[in-house]
Amino acid sequence: MTQALAKLVKEIRSCTLCTEHLPSGPRPIIQVSSTAKISDGKMHEVNVLDFLPTEPGAFYVMDRGYLYYARLYAMNLTGAFFVTRAKTNMNAKRVY
Repeated sequence: MTQALAKLVKEIRSCTLCTEHLPSGPRPIIQVSSTAKISDGKMHEVNVLDFLPTEPGAFYVMDRGYLYYARLYAMNLTGAFFVTRAKTNMNAKRVY
């Protein structure tokens, strides 16, 4: 985990903004992958799939903007699963 991400996680876990509204007090829960990255904001979202480490059996949920078959097929080859919204012009067929 990068120092910037570690700092962000620490800030989230120590947050007390909603203390007065919660009878048991705030208990922020956050899980961050050891491979998580914070980009500079100049990279297009879909390019994340090129360096996102996939784990066998893991599910990845994406918006329809991520419908790039070669990248999704590469995820499939690792044993990972993906869920995406279909585009209106998507020509797909269920395979059992």
